[in-house]
Amino acid sequence: YYKASATAPCLRVVYATAAADTAQTIGLRFSNVRVPAGAEITTATLEFVSASDTGDAAAFTIFGEAANDSAEFTTASSNLTGRSTTSNTVSWVPNPWKLNETHSTVDNSADLKDVIQEITNRTGWCGGQSLSLFVRGSGTRYARAADNSAALAPKLKLTYDPATIPSGRGCMSTDLSYRIPPTQTSDDGICCTSNKNVLTDQSLILGM
Repeated sequence: YYKASATAPCLRVVYATAAADTAQTIGLRFSNVRVPAGAEITTATLEFVSASDTGDAAAFTIFGEAANDSAEFTTASSNLTGRSTTSNTVSWVPNPWKLNETHSTVDNSADLKDVIQEITNRTGWCGGQSLSLFVRGSGTRYARAADNSAALAPKLKLTYDPATIPSGRGCMSTDLSYRIPPTQTSDDGICCTSNKNVLTDQSLILGM
């Protein structure tokens, strides 16, 4: 990232002036967003950890991908900017940033709940799926990327009201995995040597 290392990954939100002005778009994909379909979003904010001192004037627009289950980003041309986007957007004017500070859209009362609501209200949305947000605008801020540190990666923080889940909706997509507790010797076993069950072997031989 910008000052501490020349090679560490960062998210650079900037409006660059070269031969022509070029707005850079930052994409943020969040997986396993466990919001039931149709539930009322009460708050939604983005949180970043700064990768540099940056205090110039900046003004960003945040919006989402209009998709039921956002696909992973790729290096293909226009993979971010060519996606369908939400009609709801949020304007955010960030404060000056200092290296390693945590900053949130809530600092300037930029609530993303309408953007998130538009996505989770889609008929194809199911809790546990993925959604993507995009940031673009003028000025510069450097934020730590997930490729730099998973612990310091951008965070989407949101709350919803479970009492508002519409009847017949509230879909949640869940992968379930269970492990037999190591203290429960009666929960796995091997049969059959003279029809005698063995419950304490350290391995289970499949087949034979």
